[in-house]
Amino acid sequence: MSAEQKIQDFETWDDVVLYDVCAEAWTRLDGWLINAERKARAAGDGAQADAWRRESFALADERREITATDRQAQAAAIVRWNERRAEIDAGAGPKAAAA
Repeated sequence: MSAEQKIQDFETWDDVVLYDVCAEAWTRLDGWLINAERKARAAGDGAQADAWRRESFALADERREITATDRQAQAAAIVRWNERRAEIDAGAGPKAAAA
């Protein structure tokens, strides 16, 4: 299923439900990032821990750009953030973020 088809699945959702699901998708992904940062730091890999932290901060910046009335951005973020969480579960490392 394409990202566009996934986004269309959200079209019938109530505004409040969509916003809540978006917030939850962000919270879950940020939790994954924080957990990965902590694991890297515990393993003594400060550079990787810092990379995970930068990705977490970049995610927070991205989240702040999504307004409560922008349904399209919320739906796209849900898909994107769930996909990123799955990548991390599959063993992907931190995404490059500006230092």
